Amino acid sequence: MPFKSKPALWTAAILGQTEDVQRLLLGGADIQEKTQDGSSAIHRAASGGHSAIVELLLDQGADANVETDSGDTPLLSAASGGHIAVVKMLLGKGAKVSATSKLGVSPLHQAAQWGNRSCVLELLRKVADVNGKTVDGDTALHRATAAGHGVQPCDCISVRAQASDRSIHLLFPASPDTLSLAAAQLGFTSLHGASLPNPQPSTIKT
Repeated sequence: MPFKSKPALWTAAILGQTEDVQRLLLGGADIQEKTQDGSSAIHRAASGGHSAIVELLLDQGADANVETDSGDTPLLSAASGGHIAVVKMLLGKGAKVSATSKLGVSPLHQAAQWGNRSCVLELLRKVADVNGKTVDGDTALHRATAAGHGVQPCDCISVRAQASDRSIHLLFPASPDTLSLAAAQLGFTSLHGASLPNPQPSTIKT
């Protein structure tokens, strides 16, 4: 297959060149044009955390749920990079919170794997599927713990879901480090089988 050069709009988006993006759009650039892997300008802007460009592209009609050839969405790209402003923007524009790639990877999987606490919490607020599995059977919790972002045994945290308000109940006060993944454990009844005497419950609303 012959090499296909990257569209100018795609290049400006990935480099965060907002003025160039504006100029290209005014000049009639195709906002939906894709590269060989199926990525468009909004994918690249989202992956780089360029919120001003993402907003501009969305305002000009870019699809918040457009997929690459592998099924990646702009939201998945933003969550991978921990770009919370872009994550919130895309969700506000109708991005599907639990949309998965062809390998079954969701934005929550990626945010958890890379330890992006704020993105994990925001995705959970939008009712992301915490028990969703990749084609390999991995949940977000599996991805998080495999990458070293999980709760350590000494933290003795137990998490349970409440369908009524999706509160996260921590049966032992978590440290800031472990709180980053406490939300991702929503739906898991206990971790490590550890316990402490007289734990004091606390609640974090999502």
